[in-house]
Amino acid sequence: MKKTLTYAVAAIMACAGLVLILGLFLTGEKTSALSENPKTLLIAHRGYSSLYVENSLKAFEAAGKSNFDAIECDIQVTKDGEIVISHDESLLRLIGVDKVISESTWPEIKNLPFLDDTTQTTATLTDFLDVCRKYQKMAIIEIKEKVRVEDIKAIYDTVKASGLESFQFISFNIEHLISLRAIDNNLNLQFLTRKYSPNYLKTCLDYRLSPSINYKSLTKPLIELFHSYGLKVGVWTVDDITVANRLMEEGVDYLTTNKLVAK
Repeated sequence: MKKTLTYAVAAIMACAGLVLILGLFLTGEKTSALSENPKTLLIAHRGYSSLYVENSLKAFEAAGKSNFDAIECDIQVTKDGEIVISHDESLLRLIGVDKVISESTWPEIKNLPFLDDTTQTTATLTDFLDVCRKYQKMAIIEIKEKVRVEDIKAIYDTVKASGLESFQFISFNIEHLISLRAIDNNLNLQFLTRKYSPNYLKTCLDYRLSPSINYKSLTKPLIELFHSYGLKVGVWTVDDITVANRLMEEGVDYLTTNKLVAK
């Protein structure tokens, strides 16, 4: 009888331990939380793109409801001047239609559904800004490299007309950033690059641009170098929690991610 009771107690304790471990796993308390660092602004890359189709309204809404500080989008411009949200120049990858956005009119593409979510279609910059304003999130607007320089003023005017107070423009194309600096000397601008070079630092200093570098190329000495010149530092696109926590400890100011959210 005593032996049976002992086995029963042991079984109950084992089950309780299993439940506790499973609970910790399901609640994400194991390793899912980013370190608390109020100095680093967390940016949702193309919205909450690990949950929904990238650059879709669902992805932006999900990011707005989560603990991101900012939401990032990519913009292209149609042949008839509509500013739309898309990373790619073509609709082929996400929509399955081989149309180049800059060679298409807005009526030609606006009702085409995404392959992975047929309830969603291409959003406009105004749609994106509405979501950012609704959830009081900073808008991070990447102007894609082949957007025409003559469209930069219209892009700027659209953002200013939205009434959204907190926004930044980012781009790999230095001509876009130079044009924006000429339009508004007070803008916060980020210059994207995959690798650092001394000339890159000089350009950032000449035009007062925040450097934003791929995480594989960003080191602690580089962060310290940029900070020594009074420049804020961005890093992209970081989905590994260990790498993200290290970069935040090293002092990055902006961290772009597809899925990592502060608890």
